[in-house]
Amino acid sequence: MKKTTHSIFLEHMHHCYIISNADTEFAEDTVPKSFTNPPIKMSVLETDCTELQCMFSATDNNLNHPELASNLMQALRGELPGWALTGVNVAADGIYLIYRTEHKPVFVDNDLLCGDGQVLVSGNYKLLFEVDHADGLPAERYVVEHRKVPRYVLKHRKVPDPQATGLDTYEVSIVRITEFIGTSKRRLLELRSDNHGQPWEHGQYCYITEY
Repeated sequence: MKKTTHSIFLEHMHHCYIISNADTEFAEDTVPKSFTNPPIKMSVLETDCTELQCMFSATDNNLNHPELASNLMQALRGELPGWALTGVNVAADGIYLIYRTEHKPVFVDNDLLCGDGQVLVSGNYKLLFEVDHADGLPAERYVVEHRKVPRYVLKHRKVPDPQATGLDTYEVSIVRITEFIGTSKRRLLELRSDNHGQPWEHGQYCYITEY
């Protein structure tokens, strides 16, 4: 298998990488195909959370529709009628999920009009997202892994002695995205919250391996 590696700077540091069921520019965008195309399927492959309720949160965004916030686990399983996972927003510090509904927006107690939903994902995890195509083309699959690693480990490539003192224990978020077309691996992308040591003014630095 041929493998090549290169790097690029990405624009939109908070929207570095988009997974969409309708090929939209941003995960938050909604088009007619967002509702007619199959929703994105999500599976939890690994997590350091003892309960999934601790991993996902719909309370961080006060514009979330109350139905989603009250039935979050059902929505995550794809079992909440009228709701679909249509986008995933990936940045160097982690991801959040975009859920859309055809239900009418509602006003809540603070007089905010709440329509759709944004779900924050926390912790160390590995998730699988599958995007099926209505035209029968092979499904696109994305494995998104998030880890927080002490900078000392990244620099020295080893786990420090627990008794050692004065070490740089600042944690760096690492997000790796592995793309598959069908069962064939296509690319591996790596984003880091320290920007791989590159200057921020150029954008988010991304390390890419092509297969």
